[in-house]
Amino acid sequence: MADHRDGTHGTDDPSGTGSDGPGSGGSPDGRDLALEAALAARPAVLDVAVLRRTGTDGRGYRVAYVVPAPGADPGTLRRVVDAAGLRAPTGDPVLLSVISRVPRDGHGRPDPGALAALPVIPGDATPEAVPAPGPARLHLDALLDLPARWQPDATATADTDGPDPGDGDDDGPPAWCTGPDPEPHRHPDDPDTLVTALLAAADREPDLGVHVIGEAGERAIGYPELLAAARRVLTALRAQGLGPGDPVLLHLPDLGDHLVGLWACLLGGMRPVAVAQAPGYDRRNAVLDKLEHAWRTLGQAPVLSGGGTVAALRGYGERAGWAGLRVLDLAGCRDAEPAADLHSPRPDEVAFLQLSSGSTGRSKVIQVTHGGVIRYAQAARRALTVRPGDVFANWLPLDHVVGTLSFHLAPVVLRCAQVHAGTGLVLADPLRWLDVLQRHRAAHSWSPNFGFTLIADAVRANPDRRWDLSSVRTLVNAGEQCTEPVMARFVAAVEPFGITAPAVVLGWGMAETCTMICHQPLTAAAVQHVRRSGSGRLTLLDGPEPGSSTLLSMGPPDPGTEFRVTGPGGAVLPELTIGRLQVRSARVTPGYLNNPAADAEAFVGDGWFDTGDLAFATGGRITITGRAKEIIIVNGVHHFCHEIEDVVGAVDGVTPSFVAAVAVPSPAGTEQPAVLFVPRSGPVTGRVLAAVREALARRLQLTAVVLVAVPREDFDKTTSGKIQRAAMRARLLAGELDDAVRAAELAEAGPRTVPDCLYRPLWTPRRFPVVAGPDAGRTLVVAGDSGPARSLAGRLPGAVPVRPDGV
Repeated sequence: MADHRDGTHGTDDPSGTGSDGPGSGGSPDGRDLALEAALAARPAVLDVAVLRRTGTDGRGYRVAYVVPAPGADPGTLRRVVDAAGLRAPTGDPVLLSVISRVPRDGHGRPDPGALAALPVIPGDATPEAVPAPGPARLHLDALLDLPARWQPDATATADTDGPDPGDGDDDGPPAWCTGPDPEPHRHPDDPDTLVTALLAAADREPDLGVHVIGEAGERAIGYPELLAAARRVLTALRAQGLGPGDPVLLHLPDLGDHLVGLWACLLGGMRPVAVAQAPGYDRRNAVLDKLEHAWRTLGQAPVLSGGGTVAALRGYGERAGWAGLRVLDLAGCRDAEPAADLHSPRPDEVAFLQLSSGSTGRSKVIQVTHGGVIRYAQAARRALTVRPGDVFANWLPLDHVVGTLSFHLAPVVLRCAQVHAGTGLVLADPLRWLDVLQRHRAAHSWSPNFGFTLIADAVRANPDRRWDLSSVRTLVNAGEQCTEPVMARFVAAVEPFGITAPAVVLGWGMAETCTMICHQPLTAAAVQHVRRSGSGRLTLLDGPEPGSSTLLSMGPPDPGTEFRVTGPGGAVLPELTIGRLQVRSARVTPGYLNNPAADAEAFVGDGWFDTGDLAFATGGRITITGRAKEIIIVNGVHHFCHEIEDVVGAVDGVTPSFVAAVAVPSPAGTEQPAVLFVPRSGPVTGRVLAAVREALARRLQLTAVVLVAVPREDFDKTTSGKIQRAAMRARLLAGELDDAVRAAELAEAGPRTVPDCLYRPLWTPRRFPVVAGPDAGRTLVVAGDSGPARSLAGRLPGAVPVRPDGV
């Protein structure tokens, strides 16, 4: 293949002077039909046109304009063209130009004039370098009245550092809710710590325990077996010099091993903290960032791991410079002698540590006490009507506080059985959750809001599947904002299997409150339709109205708990006024580990803990409306806004420090992240948007993100340079940035745009290899009763004409 760097193709004659006659495979329009046919038959070529051209020196050459097939690399195309050119009947050199599509005339034939006007792009360039002629992509809103991008946001508040949201209207009872006395809900034989809880469960319920469902299969671990295995591992941990108060990072790939390691620490007074498995250990990712942060925050605590993760983590730590990393293999602990003596904690002693829900390495370390877990279990027994021997089912990761505390430790306290299925198994097949509930006759299970969406969609896609879920008494929705549209779809999907709306229990809480600290069955009383007045107060409506919002109440506080809603100055607001939710309870964490700044921000005096969430109270119940903290929850995972902004700001083509991440209510009723940013120069391109999405997916595992590129003058900052997220979010939801949203969708060819092929006629003829001989088979011609159809059928050997109407 000739090198065209001498530029002789710059002023050529597109008419194809000296074109070959019919016998040489040429055509009157200057194309080389023989070479085209040879190239079109190659799998690496999606479409092709070959044009004869003449350089300024009078020498002839050919240009193969090739549209590569998916996955075809430039090297392969070059070899294909070289081989075809050598076999062609003429000796003219062949240049390769990789293009995005072949321009064609009204008859579907390659257009020689349009081809000659294209620059000859070297074969190692990308098809994007070739301009695509034709009209610009259309947006659907130019043709249709599209549904709203997001739900109404009548309950959004102003920046919480601004004026009191209830200022100007202080009438009404105060937003202060008090739970019942906890004493009547305690049983005489309730344990006072987790150590006595496991001892009692192993002694009194030897036939109960944990059933683990993982990638490698299933196994049952009775409570006596769990206690014995934990005693052995405790001996090995003590041999490593670990004792009461020492932190231990749990990073185990096997669910059963994780629980054994957890209890070994609890029985020995050590403080376990769980970090989920990383998606890989070959390069940096969000999970490894979080693990590193926890490891350093906890003074380079040892990591208890197992299986192939041990070597993988050691290797990554060595490459990443984690000097002093100590990874203990659980396999080497199993053969130790069982520990005879166990730690005897006080109820107010810290039992385990929980990382706050940050998606990367800036999590706070929350201290959870033995007494806090016991009090949660007692409240859950009342709220969920738990009976001895009930089966709890969980499929969420055990680094999540609900998975560990509510669905493992609490069942031990209440002497109930439990099933834990691998998260990946259910995410790959959501209906496996229902299979687990049916097979194990589970009475209680839970999921964040997104899990109920998965089930509703999966049941609808499998209308022939059936389950007997009559054993299920409660399904808890917790971990992210509970939304009415999702729950309505879920209940409609599972009612035929025996689950009614009141079986769904809405819950709000956080690791700092030992998970759910209020509960509300999904009855009619839970659904609240509200509209915000000009004064900031909410009005309760009998039903949805234009401009109203539908929210779900989280119910009254649990026994021994108080809620209040306050304004920025700390004053208690009236009911039906949105403010900061604060809680006072013996279940509240004693504080963040070694983080006095976080303690000072969260504990506001007189035992009150500021949750950072926004809410309103009415009739003794609490309704969550949003978050004052800069956090976005996606599928139960909390992402700090500043972390998202850091990732996007580092992308080439984005102006650093001009990125704002906010949460927006999607039409489906779930929370969705939106990122507004300023491009470095000019209108945003599809390349920049693709780079932003790739960075978010790789670093934070975020995929469904609304991207909005705005001019610098439209990006809201204070005079001191602080990003005004609340103001930008309000403008976005009000439609003021619709043009910017539309421009990004057009640049990305998003789902609200119209593909070119739907509004512009485009012929794309394809040549198929002709198989001759007895194995050629028959050709099915589907066409109407037309002359071209009859002619085509007559020219194809063994053709079988079929009319679409079957006549």
